[in-house]
Amino acid sequence: FTQILGWFGLAAVILAGSLYTARTPFPGWAALLPVLGTPFILLAGENQGRLARVLSWRPLRLFGRLSYSWYLWHWPALVFARALHEDITLPQRLIVLALTLGVAALSYRFIENPVRRSRSLGRSAYGTVYGAALMGALALFSLGLGASWWGAAAVQSRSPEQARYVAAREDKPTVSNTRCTVRRTGTRLADCAEGPADAPFTVALFGDSHAAQWAPALQKIASERGWRLLYYMKVGCPGIDVTLFAQSLGRDYTECDTWRGATLDEMQEVNPDLVVMSSFGHYGVLDAQDWRVGSEAVFADLAAIAGSVVVIRDSPLPDSDVPACLSRGTWRRKLGLNVGERSCNFPARNRKSVEVFEAQQEAAREFRNVHLLDLTNVLCPQGVCVVQTEERILFRDYNHLTASYVRSLSGRLERAFDEVAGGSL
Repeated sequence: FTQILGWFGLAAVILAGSLYTARTPFPGWAALLPVLGTPFILLAGENQGRLARVLSWRPLRLFGRLSYSWYLWHWPALVFARALHEDITLPQRLIVLALTLGVAALSYRFIENPVRRSRSLGRSAYGTVYGAALMGALALFSLGLGASWWGAAAVQSRSPEQARYVAAREDKPTVSNTRCTVRRTGTRLADCAEGPADAPFTVALFGDSHAAQWAPALQKIASERGWRLLYYMKVGCPGIDVTLFAQSLGRDYTECDTWRGATLDEMQEVNPDLVVMSSFGHYGVLDAQDWRVGSEAVFADLAAIAGSVVVIRDSPLPDSDVPACLSRGTWRRKLGLNVGERSCNFPARNRKSVEVFEAQQEAAREFRNVHLLDLTNVLCPQGVCVVQTEERILFRDYNHLTASYVRSLSGRLERAFDEVAGGSL
């Protein structure tokens, strides 16, 4: 019976190492698989069965002896490799791992074992003093290295280029991180509006943070045209009738459903002339069918509520955090490490964005006053998204446009509104 448990434990550990990803809730229930599997392996190893003979194979025992040293060496090596060359491929990672295995073998042979087996250190009072002094020296060296790195980073951060990237990071809409945007666990509607209460035209901005990113352009248009602007935005809550699973909460995002229902009820009372909506298109738990069905349900409600509905296609998704990418490129060039470095620019379309937009288009066909607005060619001419110009940086993180860039698009957005709505705005 212990042999069966042992094989089960080995399978559990292998499955955990092979199937778990960055999205797996850990620690959590997923930790049970390797945690329960390990003692089963140890229990089976006490008996000289087939599992014990397999695990006693000499190469496996060698890897076992070096595993902790390898664990300590591999991670900083991968971090430095990534810092020097961001586009490190799988074969290159494997080469780094192989090199760190060699370093682990050397440190095990010439540092760990001599210290561990030293008679003078183990039996002499000097051993304690020597060990304490060695640990103190290592601690001071680490602190000195960290302080030097921090100082160098502080100097670099004050350069004009780095200051530009820091400013881009903070280039957010005024409605973000305020009472106008409902937090993740909130369900109450935000009492947030701009413009005269008796304005002849009312616009409602509806969706998640990717709706909020269009606020600067809408604010400029509304100010020039005398519109009243209402905000209905919630963190991580797309404008589609689908229940999300929130990884950060470890459960269904019921607050999103509650808030969305309350928002649609309030908009039914307000009857805005125009609803502008947009949502992040890369929620991993949603497929094209979810987007089609969920969008159709919300479009049906909004089509009956508002005079016109404009759905802005989600902005293209960068390959990385744009200000961080630009910042790394700057200091790499100064260190002469820019050879072969990829650009931070990225393709305008990917398979996921195409599937989501096609699902939204299909859902909108049933409603004459629901219009889809695709600004991809404006944001990314010729199919390539250039992340910075001489005037500004276009993205403030890995998925949001900067507020100043969106504000500069107000004229194009205004013309697009008129075009998709047949000039009725």
